[in-house]
Amino acid sequence: MRKHIIITLLIGFAMVACKHNDKETELKLKEMEYELAKLKHQEGEKTKSEQPSSVQAEQTNPTQSSGSLDSEIPYSYAYITSSNVIFRSSHSTNSASLGKFKTNERVEIIDEYNPDNSNEAITRRTVQLYDDNGRTVYKLNPGKAVQIVDEYDVSYRVSFKDSRYGKLYAEVNADDLEFISGDKWYKVRRTDGRIGWVFSKFVSR
Repeated sequence: MRKHIIITLLIGFAMVACKHNDKETELKLKEMEYELAKLKHQEGEKTKSEQPSSVQAEQTNPTQSSGSLDSEIPYSYAYITSSNVIFRSSHSTNSASLGKFKTNERVEIIDEYNPDNSNEAITRRTVQLYDDNGRTVYKLNPGKAVQIVDEYDVSYRVSFKDSRYGKLYAEVNADDLEFISGDKWYKVRRTDGRIGWVFSKFVSR
């Protein structure tokens, strides 16, 4: 707007100068020319100062829209919450053992299974088994899978597998057992690629 006003005044003064040839008018004309040159210079500096910010914005936008880093673990991954948890070939305590998990081991969940049978249980804590003389003859670690054979008032007769002796039987207090009926089994893939099953009680998602 200011530029247009100055140009209009220059034209007016030029016409007056041509008509009257007045020195004072010529002086004012030169002053107006100086103002116009000064205005052009200011506008040029303003354009230069604004240009880098627009270029920077264009360079920054692709980085912002390229996505975020994958810092969160996907929902299909989970962690084993206890030690000596058995890695099984199927979704049953009767299935073969494929090894054991380490605490906080990460696994990928690829399937799940809800059992209907109620004759399977796991030990809540370490269970000491004694002979008739009161001596400890066997120890069941926490999470040991057992099969319910018979039920008593405050205990159960159970069977379990031992790598050395095969199938063994024992009487275990009811408070030491946790039934797994209705609880899920997860089919998981370990970091080495092996696939098997683990009871959901020992998995945190």
